[in-house]
Amino acid sequence: DLSRTPGGSSGGSAAALCAGLTALELGGDIGGSIRVPAACCGIFGHKSTLSAIPFSYGPTRSHDIVVKGPLSRSSEDLELAMKLLAHIEGPAKRALTIKLPCNEKKKHLKDFRVAIWYDDAVCPVDSDILTALKKLVINLNVLGCTHVVEGAKPFDEKYGWKGGSAKAFRIYKCLLATEENLTMTPEEAQALLDTITTNTTYEKRKQIEWITQSAQSWHRANIERQNMRMAYERFFEEFDVLVCPICVSVAWPKDESGSGSHEWEEQKRSQKQRDECDVVQHFWQVGNRSIPGADGHKTPYHDQVFWSGVTNICGNPSTVFPAGRAAKSKTNMPVGLQVVGSEWNDLTTIAFVKALEKEGGYSFVPPKGY
Repeated sequence: DLSRTPGGSSGGSAAALCAGLTALELGGDIGGSIRVPAACCGIFGHKSTLSAIPFSYGPTRSHDIVVKGPLSRSSEDLELAMKLLAHIEGPAKRALTIKLPCNEKKKHLKDFRVAIWYDDAVCPVDSDILTALKKLVINLNVLGCTHVVEGAKPFDEKYGWKGGSAKAFRIYKCLLATEENLTMTPEEAQALLDTITTNTTYEKRKQIEWITQSAQSWHRANIERQNMRMAYERFFEEFDVLVCPICVSVAWPKDESGSGSHEWEEQKRSQKQRDECDVVQHFWQVGNRSIPGADGHKTPYHDQVFWSGVTNICGNPSTVFPAGRAAKSKTNMPVGLQVVGSEWNDLTTIAFVKALEKEGGYSFVPPKGY
């Protein structure tokens, strides 16, 4: 369906894989840019553990939140890619090496301890996603995976985390704002602060405060993140993998209204036209657009990064797999779900998805004509 988005920002890569134009792609993920396209296009995608795949080959700043990872048409290709890509570069390679752990006892679905996080009040998913998750639980039981706990999630006081999912999402947005605006000059920061008025909404005010925050403010948020990491570690002492949504709905219709002009259109415009219309920023300049889902479900555009954000902020690996087709909306669009694991256990999340593909038939289905 060419009227719908392939996801982003690696949407072109995912669409090319889906169409059979390439066998393997590499993407970056800070807010779902590997996992969302994989889900929208019905393929496999893996967001690696933070720092597992290097960004450069010399001394460089350590990236925060953003990681690299492969997209493919099969789980075996993901596994092969991660074994090839995971390594150390820069001065650290004088002393350090990476060998991703592989648990030979975790090969079949019956071997895994599985947590299922169906939904969350902070960012509810639509009935297409819920139906796919519930069907997965039924299939897991049929296939012999008996250690399945429904309704489990790491952001619980049981694991030492206070504030729930809402606080986890705020920490993600706070740290994300800094990472996405590293090159902002003091003058630009001040100009942004000067836009705040008594009429500025709370959400916009917080976004500006996060973008322009001090180093001390960032470190306070980072301390909370380390508490989140501890909650994740305690959670994964009890479970091998966490299965949850990555998108609030299947691929939604394209909507670029009110987003300015595309940069590739600029050369066609006069200077007056350029002055009157900002160049589009594909994430932040989306106005009040929402993402439509099944049964009239709607999600504010910026809220949809909840599922990709709170599963990424602590550096955990996550593998997306095709989980069938939309059952409620009748669109026949692919449904994707994600499998999250403990830090550095990339091959564990991929192994679970491999077992799903082999034992449960959760595999890529090429579109007609491809």
